[in-house]
Amino acid sequence: KDVALVRSTRESTTRLVLEFGKAFTMTVYLTPLLVQIHPHPNAPKSEDWQSPTLEHVIQERLEYAQAHTTKVLRECFGAAHLRPYANDFELEISEAAALLQFLQLARQTFMPNWKDKELTVK
Repeated sequence: KDVALVRSTRESTTRLVLEFGKAFTMTVYLTPLLVQIHPHPNAPKSEDWQSPTLEHVIQERLEYAQAHTTKVLRECFGAAHLRPYANDFELEISEAAALLQFLQLARQTFMPNWKDKELTVK
């Protein structure tokens, strides 16, 4: 239920980090357009989760979600580039709208009861 905009001056990159409760963390890289999904480091664990079979199934599901989410992100940005733009400002507005559309889809898919909080810049 948390989101942070992370800027790296060393790497000249910007990424969004979304925490979906204590379940998983989604990192959205803007260059290249890529999504990574990992179990939250403080996710509750039980003895059942320690079995290699269950761990393998969870990892496969996270990899599938990661691939599908990356595809959706790229579709949102691809749609933003379908028409010509008069200037860079119009293109940037279109890309911002694509990012907002992606975030809305992610919220609806992974956590429909999400409540907005203020964006923090780290």
